[in-house]
Amino acid sequence: MSKVHSKIPQKKEKPSAEVKRFADAHEIRAALQDDSAETLRESLIILRNQLTIRHNDTQISPQDERLILAQTWLGSDPSAGRVFAIWETGHFAVSLLATALTLLSTHFSYHTYGHAILKTLLSHAWTSRLNGYLSGNHTEVILITLKLYNSMSDFANGKERKNVLEAFPWELKSLTRLLNMRRKGKEVVDSLVRPDIRTLYALFLVSFIKPTSSSQLKTAFLEQHKDALVAVFKGLWQDHYSLVRLILEVCWEGIWSDVKLKRTSKISVFGESTLGHLLKLYARASPENEGSDSIPADVVHHFLLAVCSRPGFGLCFKERGWYPRETEDEEGTRNSGAKIYNKILAQFLKTLQVNEDPRQQELALKILAACPELIAGYWPAANLTMEPRLSSKWITNISFFGQVISLPPPVDSFLLSSASTSTKLYNPAPPPLHTIMSNILPTSVNPKVNFSKGLQSASPLVQHCTAQALSKVLTKYRVVLAALLAVEQNLDEREEDGLWANRRREVEFEMRMRVPDFQVIVGFSQTTAQNTGDFSTKAALLSESAQRLQWLYHEYLPGLVAEARFDVGKLLAAFGAKGKDKALATEDADMDVGATDSVTHKFEIVKQLHILRLLQQSDQFTWSTKSGSGSSLTYLHILLKAYVDTSTSSGTKTALANLLQHTLSQSILFQDDPSEVSLWLFCLPVGTRSADAEAPDGGKLSDERETVVAFLDECAARCSKTPYRYMDEMVALGSKESEQQQMWSGDIFPSPLLMTVVEQLQAKVSHGLFNASELLASVTFLRKLVRTLAQKQADLELLNVVVTVVVDGLKSPLDGSFADTPMLKTAILREIDLMRFTFTRSLLGSPPQDSLPAVDGMLTQAEALPVASTLNGRIRQASELVDYVKLVGLPFTVQDLQRVIAMILKLHPTSLRSLIDSLDPRVNLLWYSFNLPEQWDEVDNWVTFDSLLLHLDHATVALPATQSILVSSWHQTSPTLARMKQSIQLLLHIITGQVSELSFPYILLLYDYIALKAFVFNHSSVKAFLVATPENESASTKAIGLILAVLDHREDQDRDLVADSAMHWFLELKEANWGSNPSSLLSYGRLWLRFIPPDNLLDLLRDQCSRGRADIIQDIATALADLSASQKNVDDLFQSAQKDLVVAKQLSPALTSIDELISRAVSSGLPTCLDGEVEWKNSVHLGELFGKVDAKWMRMLKTRTAEDIDPTFNMGLTPSAMASSLYARPTPTPLSDLIQLSNLEGQSIPVFHAFLDILMATKQQRLESFVGLGEALRRCVKLVFQEEVPPETRRMAGECVAIAAHITPKTAEWIVSTMHSRIKKLSLQRLTSEILHFAISLAKRLPGELSDEFSALLDLGLRWSVEFVVEWPPQSRLLRHLSTLANIPSGCLPSTLETFLLALVREQLDQSAALELAQACLRRTNLKPFVVNRTLQSILQHTNFFALAAHSSSTRTDLIDLVHTLFHLHPSNTCQASHIEPLVGLYNGTLAKADQMLLSIFQLFEDQRKTSVASVFRAWSATSGSSSSTTLDAVRSLDPALALKTALHGPLRRSFGDVRIIRDYDQGGRMYDPVFVILLFSSAMQEILPRTGPAWVELFRTNAVSVVIRSLSSKVDALRRVALSSIAALSVGLERSDMVEKHQVITCLEKPSDEQAPSPRLSSYTTLLFAHSLRGSFYPSNFIYPITSRFLLQRPEIDVNDVPMLFSMLYSGSNEEWKKERGWILRFLTDGMAATQDFKVLKRRHTAMSKLRASVLEFLANATSCVYAANYLVLKSGLLSWIECQLVLTFRENEALAWARILENIIVVADLTKLEGTTGGAWRQSVCRCLLILFNHTNLDDNLAWTIDLTLCSILHRLLSLKGQNILRLEEVIQRAVEQLEKRTSSIIVGDHQVERMVQRHALPPHSALELHLPSRDINMLSAWGECVTILWEAAMSCPQHPSCWNKLTARLLLWRAIVGPEESPVGEYARCQVIANLQSK
Repeated sequence: MSKVHSKIPQKKEKPSAEVKRFADAHEIRAALQDDSAETLRESLIILRNQLTIRHNDTQISPQDERLILAQTWLGSDPSAGRVFAIWETGHFAVSLLATALTLLSTHFSYHTYGHAILKTLLSHAWTSRLNGYLSGNHTEVILITLKLYNSMSDFANGKERKNVLEAFPWELKSLTRLLNMRRKGKEVVDSLVRPDIRTLYALFLVSFIKPTSSSQLKTAFLEQHKDALVAVFKGLWQDHYSLVRLILEVCWEGIWSDVKLKRTSKISVFGESTLGHLLKLYARASPENEGSDSIPADVVHHFLLAVCSRPGFGLCFKERGWYPRETEDEEGTRNSGAKIYNKILAQFLKTLQVNEDPRQQELALKILAACPELIAGYWPAANLTMEPRLSSKWITNISFFGQVISLPPPVDSFLLSSASTSTKLYNPAPPPLHTIMSNILPTSVNPKVNFSKGLQSASPLVQHCTAQALSKVLTKYRVVLAALLAVEQNLDEREEDGLWANRRREVEFEMRMRVPDFQVIVGFSQTTAQNTGDFSTKAALLSESAQRLQWLYHEYLPGLVAEARFDVGKLLAAFGAKGKDKALATEDADMDVGATDSVTHKFEIVKQLHILRLLQQSDQFTWSTKSGSGSSLTYLHILLKAYVDTSTSSGTKTALANLLQHTLSQSILFQDDPSEVSLWLFCLPVGTRSADAEAPDGGKLSDERETVVAFLDECAARCSKTPYRYMDEMVALGSKESEQQQMWSGDIFPSPLLMTVVEQLQAKVSHGLFNASELLASVTFLRKLVRTLAQKQADLELLNVVVTVVVDGLKSPLDGSFADTPMLKTAILREIDLMRFTFTRSLLGSPPQDSLPAVDGMLTQAEALPVASTLNGRIRQASELVDYVKLVGLPFTVQDLQRVIAMILKLHPTSLRSLIDSLDPRVNLLWYSFNLPEQWDEVDNWVTFDSLLLHLDHATVALPATQSILVSSWHQTSPTLARMKQSIQLLLHIITGQVSELSFPYILLLYDYIALKAFVFNHSSVKAFLVATPENESASTKAIGLILAVLDHREDQDRDLVADSAMHWFLELKEANWGSNPSSLLSYGRLWLRFIPPDNLLDLLRDQCSRGRADIIQDIATALADLSASQKNVDDLFQSAQKDLVVAKQLSPALTSIDELISRAVSSGLPTCLDGEVEWKNSVHLGELFGKVDAKWMRMLKTRTAEDIDPTFNMGLTPSAMASSLYARPTPTPLSDLIQLSNLEGQSIPVFHAFLDILMATKQQRLESFVGLGEALRRCVKLVFQEEVPPETRRMAGECVAIAAHITPKTAEWIVSTMHSRIKKLSLQRLTSEILHFAISLAKRLPGELSDEFSALLDLGLRWSVEFVVEWPPQSRLLRHLSTLANIPSGCLPSTLETFLLALVREQLDQSAALELAQACLRRTNLKPFVVNRTLQSILQHTNFFALAAHSSSTRTDLIDLVHTLFHLHPSNTCQASHIEPLVGLYNGTLAKADQMLLSIFQLFEDQRKTSVASVFRAWSATSGSSSSTTLDAVRSLDPALALKTALHGPLRRSFGDVRIIRDYDQGGRMYDPVFVILLFSSAMQEILPRTGPAWVELFRTNAVSVVIRSLSSKVDALRRVALSSIAALSVGLERSDMVEKHQVITCLEKPSDEQAPSPRLSSYTTLLFAHSLRGSFYPSNFIYPITSRFLLQRPEIDVNDVPMLFSMLYSGSNEEWKKERGWILRFLTDGMAATQDFKVLKRRHTAMSKLRASVLEFLANATSCVYAANYLVLKSGLLSWIECQLVLTFRENEALAWARILENIIVVADLTKLEGTTGGAWRQSVCRCLLILFNHTNLDDNLAWTIDLTLCSILHRLLSLKGQNILRLEEVIQRAVEQLEKRTSSIIVGDHQVERMVQRHALPPHSALELHLPSRDINMLSAWGECVTILWEAAMSCPQHPSCWNKLTARLLLWRAIVGPEESPVGEYARCQVIANLQSK
């Protein structure tokens, strides 16, 4: 090295003025051959500069001159040997090599040249030279060396990065100083453009974590060199922006986005120190480049947000919200400790400066939102200054405090973590009180003192900030209380002792202790109220905050409010006279043109809302209190005045209405009917008048709103003092005796305030206290009130009396009054007249046609006036128009009113309501003047439903558009139930007086409220109307039809509503005299047939049949058919009414509905699915069918079906009814009389099928005697081939032919000829799945008879597949039929198959059904080798092949199976290297079926080509999407978890010869193939060994060596020999390594290979010990590592016939980890129990059972999988008795599957003959008793429960198959099993058609420990149920006497057979035939 450094120049050479370039490779070679060192140096620099890629070179073209030059140069000097020779004399070549590698890495085609250079550089000689440069002191040499290392690492996207990692000198101590070597100078340059030493070293470090690096490489780098990467972040805050961004982006994409990288490895890099270094970047908050987005603070901020604030990702762990972290002890018990989940983030939060940097504040908020557990600990650690002061820092602190407090509570953490997503189970224990309060109001901020000081501060800003924070605290308190109360209610806790209830009370108590006293809030409010004259935004803001706090205190802290003396009514001052100008008009004034103070007004509105909410919550507010010391007005006056003054659409008005509703409904005035308050409020006037308003005749007009409000306030005060007097007066007005006896009630009498209003109105008029304008306003209000109250009164008599009293009382005083104001007096008289005719509908006539000149002139004058600029001005203009219409007293035409409406719409549309109220309903101006329905969209917000209804006439209401408008206006404001009842009550009053075209039934359909319908149909007037005799037949019938349209006759609740009316019409129809008026009775009666009960309908049918009334029989039959589909339990009624149905059929032969009823009556006594067909039309739950199934079965047992039907009557029935009749009992009627055999039609097929089905079931032969049978069968074949026939008929016709062929084989000859002719004429377009199904049925009935026809049909099907390839997905059923047909020994034409394969590969390679068809055809058809070869190439070269064959693809197995089949057809042609290489990337090395087939292909290639595939597997990698460079890299890519699982549970009997045998392993995809791992490892040991210590460690950490060691226990001698040779090669290589653990590993490798025999089989316990010991050496954190090491070091040799460490760990109790040791040794015993030899070794130690149940069960599973062990344990150790004792004493449901599989192992594996002879059959009794206990599982997952049931039923089936004495308690076991099945069928859905194929795959015995507790994957619950039912039925049949559940099982077995067909359920088909035979024998 000294020689090299001596030649390093001290200064850089200045570039020459003339830039020299090489023209071609010849010049380069010539220049490099020069002997002069200076010339060589200059040439190298020139070549380097010429090949350099500049920073601004964004993209390098493949034809770039630099690449071409490098290619030609390196083509003559492949590995740049001359450059390396020059390097021997100096370091100048290093820079050139770095530049060349960077250039050659740009395109794949040039990688070959660079790879040769890189391979040379990675040799030991040159890496040593480079490492020497790094340890030197010359900065330029270090710089170019790091450039070269970066180029080596990044070459070809890191292809050799792993070797670079191993070659780099990580042990150099001088590496740490490289990160401090920055470029000196004041010039700021982009470090990526001109990198310095620190930049290059940082880029080199982060290159190992780039996304292009494999996960294994990243893991190795982070585990071994994490500190080097962490050191990069230490000075990152000083680096250039571009480098900061690059490093953070690489960390995000390469580390955090890599899901395969362990999270612990990620977190080890980004610890607290790294986060602290990153936090320094927040100081760089300004742009550093020309671009505005180059801000380092933004980059690091977004990076930290992504890493720290996403639960379950990055540094943010999912936690339990407000619950402390749970830890598990050794027994598996969870304990709650004081620890938290996110420790790193908790420490990081303390360092964030939330009051100085907004980014850091946002980061802190995001972290706290994602991790609520950190909030409680944050406040004490944050040290935020919360003492009020006028400083920016305090304002920031209090703002941040409010934001944290406002975070939502983690309500999801209140749920149990084990609860599923469908069911919410709450935690019975609430979170700790301290945590809850820390999230609401922590004590660490001294809240009571600081908040009190803040509210009392002299600074308004401090007051505002404090009030805002306190408001957020109270809001959070409200949310938390609601969450606690919700959990409390869900858990149904009692108030006194519930845990959540107690916690809620504790939170309430703590809250009262921590918030400021209410006097402080009152003082704050009074301080703000003193500035009432200040209209600034500041004052409004403070006032709003004060009122908000008062409202929140009243609502959520009522206890604190009650302790203070405070008159809440004084708050209404904001609504008083002073506040009117300031606030009440604000909502309108804001809209004024030129309004400037809208912000203040809006704050005043919000303040008013707070006051109204406060008053509604306060129990101290009384509306009758006087508003002032000298005022006679009450608070009610203020509220009513505010209500009428406020805009209609505002929120303030809604709040006022709610407050008035709440307050008045609790008073004695409205206590009987709280909903009446809304009616009174609705009648208040809304018009606005100016102060100088006058009538047209000059009369003074007062403000009607002020008049009515003052009058109403006075009446309310008077009524509240003596309410009972007014109640008595109201009762006295009642004229009916019943009303006087019933007293008042909310439904009969309105509020007594009505009588007070009437009395005071008369009094004021009599004493002259009202002027004309005031009297007009009061009378108008009373008129509207009386009309509106009619909506709640069921009887209008009382209101009519009230109107009479008012009219009579006002008549005399008005005679001589108001002479000076004639217009006002006329208007008063008009209002009285309107009041008198409120409840009558007599029309005065049509509106006038011609407009009066006075009216026209006034309207013209009004239209000419300019529109006011302010809203108030426009309101006054609109009010003047309304007053003119109301006061002028002249008639208005429709056109006049339209002009008025147009002006009002332009000025103020809300005034339209006042206009509508002034119209006379008798003239009917509303609908015409408003131009309805055309103009409805413009006025729909102002015209109410009640107004529309009152102005209707007979002509208008009949129009559909009118009804549509009524419905639209009904739900315009989303009415409540009370409001709907009121409107319908008004409708009912109209109904009482006349019958019209009603619209409310449509409204009821829109709002299907049960209570509302009950209100309507229970109303006396409706009841009377429904049973009244119709006068107008058409109108009444239509009205009744509309009313009944809102009812659903299928719902019992709706039927009950009209039960009385339906019964009335039933009696009318039954007892009617049909000779007088049959038409009207029929028209009415038909409407009610749907609501008459079925038994009464049948009675009515019987009566009408006796009368011969065929005209109504059809309607009755239709109603019965409709009811039969919706009503349950009607089959008994139909069965009993068979005679009546027959008579009805004779009276009306054409009625198909009666045929359906007869068919149901007959079939109701037959078992469900007796004909083998499904009987339901839609998908249903299986449990829903059981009630019907059981009822029909029991009905069959009790009654004789079809006994009342004349046998000769079958000829008149429908086919379905006739078929049911045939099944019911034998018929003497010849078949030829029932159907025309010679002219058989499709509708007769069900009868023919039933007839043949019965013959087959009863085994009656010889069909030749039936005349026309042959022709009938030919017609059946014809129907099968007719596409226009329904599919179900075609399928049934085909089955008829198949059954006939089965019964009479002589028919086969003509069937063959018929099929031949039919298939010959069949076209592609007419091929259907029914034809194929027919062919398959014939193939099963006539094997070998139709092979040529089937071949032709298959050939046709393949041609159809080619022609209609696009239709494959929807025609998958047809493809499956073709697959079944192809499996029949027939075959197809090779040319057709060839064309089909081409279409398959081209279009539909992703269709599993098509792939299965191709495989079936390939097995039966001989294709030429070149065709197979071409097909295989097309598949392998398909663009989507790798995606379709990927590990996660659903078509992987089918596609690879097809490839496997193609390979084995002509191996000599298919086994080519080009075919093998694509498959290597798809191979995962596991025991999955697809991987086994791929391995079989590889072995086939080796056998055919006599060439090893080891060279191909050098590029194989277990990681998807990556490749390896050597076989050793392939071994190191293995997943350690899968390899360990393979070592522990891999099959020991798998040999090299088994590779071609494809087996189905349950856990095959979760473990490697041990044969493959051993072969791969052996190949790696022969090719190359690791060179460095870390490389050796990485190899051992894959656990591949453990698989090799475990193979020494294999039963295959050849496998053991390969394993021994591999271990020997590994030991030799270890001798030369520098690995620290070398001696420990050699000890583990030498001891198992020291046996004298060539390849001895070691005990599994011995090899397991060495495997665990070897793994512990490289995972020393595992607790077993010191134990196994100590055990091996203490023994010079191992006894292979002993169980190591058994007693020392099984009975360990001397240390704290005895439970771990005991559990580990039990798992060790389980894993080692694999063969007879292992059990013999274990038996020597007499091992006792431990208390660790799971491990014991796993041990028993492995032990009972061995024949010798199973026999020994049952016969010698009493295993069955012990199991029975365990189940009786300590049975746990979650262990049921394990016990069941152990019992199944015993029955399958043990020598049953020996057991039977030794125990005398007692062992079977013991197993039966165990089954009885195991069938008791209930609370298990469906998948697990069905797996248990299948296993138990399988055990029962195996027991019954054994010969011997009867099993006791067998009936009880079957009964218990049936009960269990019934509980789990509710979630099973059955389709509406027969399932063609249902394959249920579940684990087969013997069961190992690996699969003991795992339920079957993707279990089909329907198939599992059917399999269990079949087994239990067979068990019931084997009992001496049928158990009680036999009937139930038989009925369900028939159901199962109908679902899956006879092929899938032969037992079900047998049972069906037996049932049919029994029925026919009766």
